[in-house]
Amino acid sequence: MSLDQMMMASQFRPPPAVPAHLKSTDHQSPPMKTCQSCFQQIHRNAPICPMCKSKSRSKNPKKPKKKD
Repeated sequence: MSLDQMMMASQFRPPPAVPAHLKSTDHQSPPMKTCQSCFQQIHRNAPICPMCKSKSRSKNPKKPKKKD
């Protein structure tokens, strides 16, 4: 078999089997919250809703650091 034939044959080889623990159905979705304006699920850390563009308020706002 020539090098060209081997290259062509390797292009049509089926992809290797993916282990069960790496399948996309097993991934965890990012932490989400509900937008208070449009009620869509958005990322927990999103500063604005990508759907309705309203500002998102944190349930746990950052506390200012105390200077000693």
